[in-house]
Amino acid sequence: QTFTRALAFCQHDVCIPTRLGGHRNGGLAIAMATSNAISSTTRNDDTERSSSPQKDTTPKPRLILHFDINETLLVEDLAGGDTKEDCLNKILAKNAFVKLDESRSANSILSKEAPYEAPTYEPTHWWDGSPITEPPPDFDPENDATPTAAAAAAPRLHTSWDWIPGCVPYYKTAHKQYAKQFTMHHGYLHRGVYHRMKRALQFQDDGKTIDARLSRDGSSHFILPAFFHTIYTLDVVQKREFTVVLRTFGHDLATVADAISAFATGCHPDYPKYRNDGLVLTTDRLYRGRYGTNDDDTVTYKLYGWNNHDGSNADVAEGETVLADTDEEVLSIIECPQTAICGIQDDYHHWANHDYHPSSGKPVWVRDSSADVTDKISTDKHLGATDELKRSSSKTETNSLTPPLLTPHHIIFDDNIHNDPNDGIVAVRASSKQSKKDSDGKSGMLFAPLNGYETIGMQGIHLVRVPTLEPVLSKSWFLEQIERCEVNKRKHQNELNERG
Repeated sequence: QTFTRALAFCQHDVCIPTRLGGHRNGGLAIAMATSNAISSTTRNDDTERSSSPQKDTTPKPRLILHFDINETLLVEDLAGGDTKEDCLNKILAKNAFVKLDESRSANSILSKEAPYEAPTYEPTHWWDGSPITEPPPDFDPENDATPTAAAAAAPRLHTSWDWIPGCVPYYKTAHKQYAKQFTMHHGYLHRGVYHRMKRALQFQDDGKTIDARLSRDGSSHFILPAFFHTIYTLDVVQKREFTVVLRTFGHDLATVADAISAFATGCHPDYPKYRNDGLVLTTDRLYRGRYGTNDDDTVTYKLYGWNNHDGSNADVAEGETVLADTDEEVLSIIECPQTAICGIQDDYHHWANHDYHPSSGKPVWVRDSSADVTDKISTDKHLGATDELKRSSSKTETNSLTPPLLTPHHIIFDDNIHNDPNDGIVAVRASSKQSKKDSDGKSGMLFAPLNGYETIGMQGIHLVRVPTLEPVLSKSWFLEQIERCEVNKRKHQNELNERG
């Protein structure tokens, strides 16, 4: 794997013995069979926390935390029809690596087999060289105890950013067809971790009735406990300023909004005294985000109201009122200090019509010098950025930017962020020091998408790939990633300042 600039964060377990590349890379390999299968981790020095941390008095920016819904906050896919059991199996299949034969490379898998076409490679061995086999006749999928000594030797799961050299995820091979039954098929040795994840999603059985908005079956969490722990800690313990932005291509916004509203009004059994009226999410703060084209043929992202929307990802009707038709207007809604939470249904059709390229996916914004696009003229065929970012021959206006550390810090969590420039779900729209004028002659900041390679460079600063088994098994996982993103953003900004 050649894409190693970005940061990899991991926890829980011992890293794979070999360094996987990249000066900031950590790694995670989880041995899933024994009772203490998830243990310590090796972190790099630049993200290691002090054992006796001093109180940080540095002013911190407002956090704009974008959370994907399916398989990031929910362990089910309401849009795709996948059950919780299907999703738990898929999550593990995505983090199980297989060995490539000598005639193939990871790049060939990525470049010759489009992300949404059926892959053809049929691996025969796991990343550690052990053979891929089907379960033995006496395999009992409902037995969540450690079954045999063989299970203790199961090939460890890998959740870090960089791929294991010479290997690819099981999910990117022809075996993907078994992903929804992974731990009852080739991944049967990981069945113990499947049961462990399932238990982690259960409410405590204390006889209390669970609010129907928080559980679809009356006994298990609808939204990951780690999400509510993150919000409670940021609000009550850390007293941070933050906004939550829910992001989805599906029709699940209203259902998730109801669950969060239940939490915000003291209906969650783990937080019965918590109240935050600002987090009660009503339809006036649900939006439909759609890409459009301006008069000058530049691509922009617009927000439309919910308007009793049925949740489908249909195009907006002609004549519908645009609530925000520039990046800056979108940001004026999302970054408003009075906005504690909102939800956006993103433009799936635009993403699909542009070959599922990152530059056409869910936008997240960077408007400080950590990703200035002024001098970037992209030749990426997906971007349309060659025209959008042409340098003007005349003198350009400049905007006085908020100091970087006080500029709201956008971080998006999504399980479909990949270390692959041609396969990803997030479009990083970065600001330029140039400006543009609208039809009324008012100046505004120019935003344009980074190309695929630049986008993966934002991992660990503005992007966080979510290997979902991590937040399922650790309530503090999202908080730890936020902290590391802030550390890395400051470090990256200092590096830029030193370069002048």
